[in-house]
Amino acid sequence: MAPPKKDPAARIRRNKTPPSAAAKVVLCTPAGFKPPKVPTGVNKGLWASVWADPSAPMWTAGDVLVVERWCRLSVVFGLAETPAAAAATSHEMRQLEAALGLGAVARAKLGWVVVDETAAVPVHPSGGAVVDSAARFKQRAGA
Repeated sequence: MAPPKKDPAARIRRNKTPPSAAAKVVLCTPAGFKPPKVPTGVNKGLWASVWADPSAPMWTAGDVLVVERWCRLSVVFGLAETPAAAAATSHEMRQLEAALGLGAVARAKLGWVVVDETAAVPVHPSGGAVVDSAARFKQRAGA
């Protein structure tokens, strides 16, 4: 004879925090936030773009070396001559991106929420409006 079936409530993981109960950290860049000095040998444009990410203010002094490693790996990834070298580099880069919260999925796993500080539509110096991809997709969806 088969054992009786478990109650569905007893089958769920009891040690997992439900998403609604998880603490959320709201990310916004403070007014006086300045990234650290660019390390020797790191691409300045890449360094600036990584530090412009909304999750950058959450990084500690210990994370600066991790960000530096990510910048160096991205250059190595671009110069990779074989698919195997590119695959190994991209794997390491994805792990660093997840640890640093670079990307929407990584931020969600860390419980970070990005707030939009600019409610007004920014205007390009030439006079045209800057296109916001999120607003464009909302228009397409009819929301």
